[in-house]
Amino acid sequence: MCLKGLLLITAFIFGMPSMGQVIPKDIRLATQTPANALTEQGLPYIRCAMEELKQPYTVESIPWKRAQKATEQSHYDGFFMASKTKKRDKYATLSQPFIVIKWFYVTKKNRNISPQDSDFYSRKFIANLGSARHQWLQSLVDKGIIYSEIETPVDETSSLKMLMLVNSIQFGELIERLFIKMNQLTLYTAKEKPTGVYFSHTFIKKYPSFLQKFNLGITSCKNRF
Repeated sequence: MCLKGLLLITAFIFGMPSMGQVIPKDIRLATQTPANALTEQGLPYIRCAMEELKQPYTVESIPWKRAQKATEQSHYDGFFMASKTKKRDKYATLSQPFIVIKWFYVTKKNRNISPQDSDFYSRKFIANLGSARHQWLQSLVDKGIIYSEIETPVDETSSLKMLMLVNSIQFGELIERLFIKMNQLTLYTAKEKPTGVYFSHTFIKKYPSFLQKFNLGITSCKNRF
């Protein structure tokens, strides 16, 4: 399934084994736009878990920062695909993760940069503003590990002159967009991040049994895929 622009999907599921109807309404989930490969990978698991529960739900594609803020403000019941952060934990709870992504530092090979270099963390780092990657890099700045402020991308070509932090899916998309060959780039694994659905505390407080049942559904679906 491909999500482009603003997409609203309403799923009414019948005819499959069920753990019982748990919510007497459509669960409203938000995801980022334009939809990326991580969203596409996560959708089948969400669909499968909701089928297990016979649970109607909707998915709306909106800007990523707004998806998170709107969930915090209870305009949506949750958002995906998201990794765990302290900021998000303040207003929502992460489901059992079902997609694990890797984060890579990416730069041009001719720059001859290595994490083993003594001056590695004095380099300029860059990541999308509002992303978990940007927040993680900022935490390294706060701890005094990285010495300069984290940059945000203006264009991807110039970003590769710095140390660009991307996930494994974004890396593949980056190569396709810029027509860059793998042998022109150097990448180092920075971190592995499990991702899932964040459900708002307001939603969970109203339906306290849902998250456990959703997680059981995800476990069942992971065993099938």
